[in-house]
Amino acid sequence: MSVNPGMARWIKELFCHNERVVLTGDWKHGFFSLTAVGATNVGSIRIYFDRDLHTNSPEYSKGSYNDFSFVTHANKEGIPMRKGEHLGEFNLGSTIVLIFEAPKDFDFKLKAGQKIRFGEALGSL
Repeated sequence: MSVNPGMARWIKELFCHNERVVLTGDWKHGFFSLTAVGATNVGSIRIYFDRDLHTNSPEYSKGSYNDFSFVTHANKEGIPMRKGEHLGEFNLGSTIVLIFEAPKDFDFKLKAGQKIRFGEALGSL
């Protein structure tokens, strides 16, 4: 389904219905989750370090999921990412849901409904 703001207000739990890729981990201030949510006509969600990920594929039935971890016995850190490093892409676009623990002195620089582009700051310490 479309993920435009009007549809997101109209359809309860919209971001839970569409295909998505959830990445979780830790950053220097705690928990971090980035969820790429597919939308109407999104060709696919691509994560550069996961060559086996194939979204928008007929091999997955509605309501199914795959759970894969890049943390192993030999690699307890998972996949480290650097600030500003490209993580992946949407083929045709969509939205990102970002949840993270922030320190008490984090100053959010966002307004409700504001669009954020790659490289824009969410706030500052």
